[in-house]
Amino acid sequence: AGEPDFDTPENIGEAAISAIKKGFTHYTTNSGIIELKEAIVEKLKKDNNIEYNTSEIIVSTGAKQCLFNALLTICNPGDEVLLPIPCWVSYTEQIKFAQAVPVFIPTHYLDFLIFLDLPYPLFTFFSHFLNLKIKNYFRIVNDYLN
Repeated sequence: AGEPDFDTPENIGEAAISAIKKGFTHYTTNSGIIELKEAIVEKLKKDNNIEYNTSEIIVSTGAKQCLFNALLTICNPGDEVLLPIPCWVSYTEQIKFAQAVPVFIPTHYLDFLIFLDLPYPLFTFFSHFLNLKIKNYFRIVNDYLN
């Protein structure tokens, strides 16, 4: 999982060698180096017509790390996190570590579809058909194929 099916592109390898030769081999700030964050801001503006400040950008080791950080930041003890299954096994433990409660949505009843745009009252009504008891909640969007 997460292993590319291609070799490292030559330009990336050359950049890595250059960074090593320049002594750029130590830990960076947790949210990412400023030059990278500036490049991300520029890319988002140019390609996606979305404007952010570098203070709104966090570079992470991957999606699971970002999700874990978000759960620790926004979940209160007892909050419910809706988790479509099948899912990555670590998601359940991340939710529990944040003192929240995983609420599993068995997507096989729905032909593996997830209704992300349902407003809370409608989702609550719909959840009764799946025998879910919903309190305060967050939704995790999970693609079982990734």
